[in-house]
Amino acid sequence: MDDSVGDQHKENAATANPFEEARREEKKQHISEYTAQEIATLQSRLDKQLGPEYISSRPGAAGQKVHYLPAEK
Repeated sequence: MDDSVGDQHKENAATANPFEEARREEKKQHISEYTAQEIATLQSRLDKQLGPEYISSRPGAAGQKVHYLPAEK
């Protein structure tokens, strides 16, 4: 058998992932469970900037300030 270097990594019947085809089909058939209005509402909320009351800071490395979003706010 005259195999080239790296041929063992090429997909063939012996190395094909049996779950990959099912995953592709699942993605094709997925229909959004949200209406267009719900998607637009969510997107507009995500596009808004957070105010300073939502952003916290703490000392970081080399005396710099690290800003983060705490989970409890």
